[in-house]
Amino acid sequence: MNDDGSGGMTLHDLAAEYSVSAERIRQIEVAAMKKMKKVLAAYA
Repeated sequence: MNDDGSGGMTLHDLAAEYSVSAERIRQIEVAAMKKMKKVLAAYA
């Protein structure tokens, strides 16, 4: 875990923690952002 006060972990930190590639973490992030944008668009 990243305790430097930056508020987050890097793709590589997450990849190591979940035993997947950094690319897979990136793909999951992109999919999550698309879902959030879709939901938030309903409130705009």
